[in-house]
Amino acid sequence: MNPDHADRSWAILFARAILGFIFFMAGVWKVFELGPLEHARRLFLVPYVETFLPDFALWTVGVIIPFIELAAGALLLIGFRTREALVALGGVLVVVTFGHLLLEPPVRVPHACDPASRGCRAHLSRRSCTSGTAPT
Repeated sequence: MNPDHADRSWAILFARAILGFIFFMAGVWKVFELGPLEHARRLFLVPYVETFLPDFALWTVGVIIPFIELAAGALLLIGFRTREALVALGGVLVVVTFGHLLLEPPVRVPHACDPASRGCRAHLSRRSCTSGTAPT
């Protein structure tokens, strides 16, 4: 066996094991301790109730994700259907990332007349920015 191939195989094994443990244990906690309905309520419905996302979608995704984490994590650990498990977990990460970015955007776009963010245009005075009127 080629030494480079052996190194790559070990790296894949460890990466698969780490991801498998992370998602499997998260799934165990969410399915058996927290409960899928409480997971959906606490982590999906309550934080996103004021967003444009419909309640039925929040409930559905919030209940399904723990089972995906549990099953896909177990598949990674045993090395069976790893490609499908990784695709499923990638989907979970996309959903979770979307949710985090929806609640807390990484970049705050300053308002044109927000003196605290130095968003005032050069031709406007701070006084006119705070009062909301343009200078004459």
